[in-house]
Amino acid sequence: MGDGSRRRPGRRAAHGLGDGGRPTREARRLLVCGPADIRRHAARHLVFTGGTRPATAAELGLAGDRPAGVLPITVARHLLQASPALWRRAAIIGVGPGAAEAAAAITAAGGAAIYVGDRAPAPEWAGEAWAGWTPEAIVGRTRVSALRIARAGETELASPARAPA
Repeated sequence: MGDGSRRRPGRRAAHGLGDGGRPTREARRLLVCGPADIRRHAARHLVFTGGTRPATAAELGLAGDRPAGVLPITVARHLLQASPALWRRAAIIGVGPGAAEAAAAITAAGGAAIYVGDRAPAPEWAGEAWAGWTPEAIVGRTRVSALRIARAGETELASPARAPA
């Protein structure tokens, strides 16, 4: 290490799992099995910091077409940093990490951030809200024209032309 410190093997050493790696503890060693190789590391403890990732449309149970404009929040944030005037009206499903930041970027560029989710009341960042509603399907062939949502047997289309009541 460039700072002159020495690190003993197995002490505070970080070992990444890599894509698809699976950790297993075996007698004071960490066994990492992955698609590319199998590695063993001396270790007393295993600390896993997996982080979070946004749910995909499939994981949310959204049916329908897959037109342009259906993005995980991480991709939306990246695009907003590059060009903030991408959406006039954007539906943000849920209140996960990054939702407030994306909503702020959308509204700063003159757009409207619409909250869709089962949390009621709506989060503070929501300019408009379909609070208490569950997203069901994407409507639109080449671009999103609406989001079909449901609540207690009732179904609505949340679209650019249809604001929440």
